[in-house]
Amino acid sequence: MKSKSWRIARRALNWLLLVGTLWFVVRYFARSMDSALAYEGQLQWGWLVLATLTLLAVYAAQALTWRAILLKTGGQLGRVTAVYVFFFGLLASYIPGRVWGPMGMISSASEKGVPAARSVTTTLFATGLNLVAAALVALLTAVNGPFGGWVWLLIAGLAAGLFIFPQWGIQILNKILSRINRPSIVLALG
Repeated sequence: MKSKSWRIARRALNWLLLVGTLWFVVRYFARSMDSALAYEGQLQWGWLVLATLTLLAVYAAQALTWRAILLKTGGQLGRVTAVYVFFFGLLASYIPGRVWGPMGMISSASEKGVPAARSVTTTLFATGLNLVAAALVALLTAVNGPFGGWVWLLIAGLAAGLFIFPQWGIQILNKILSRINRPSIVLALG
C-alpha cells in the first residue's frame, strides 16, 4: 500500500503537470493570435463551431477506442473517465517534447487505478490504430504524390500487421523492455 505522502506528492505533480500544460497551451495560442488576426478572409462562426465539434467528436472516438483496447486487456475505466484521461493527454502534448502527451495520459490513467504497464501497452496500440487510419487516409490522398503512395502503403501494411497479430507487437515491446532491465508485459490480445 502506498504511503499517504506518496499520494500527496503524486497529486501535486499531477497539478503541476496540469498547470504547466495550461501555461503552454495559452502561450501557444497567444503566439498564434497574430497569424489568426492577419487572416484576410471572413470568419464564419458556424463553420468554426462545426469544425470544433467535429474535432471534439473525433477525439472522443479515439478516447473510446483506447478504452475498448484497455477493457480487452482487463483494465477498467468508465467512458467519461476514459475521455477525461485522453483529453488530459491531449493537453499535455502541448508541452514541448513528444513524450508529454502519452505520459500525461499514462499518469492520469494510473491515478484512476490503471497499472502503468497496461496503460503504456494500450496507449501504444491505440496510437498504432490511429496511425493505421492516418496512413490509409494519406495513402488515398498521396497516390499521385512524389512517392506514389507506396511509402504510405508500406507504413499502413506494417501498422495493420501489428493489429492483425498484436502478440508480435507485445513480443517486440518485451524485447525492448528486457534490454532496459524492465519486467515483461503479459497480455493476451487477439
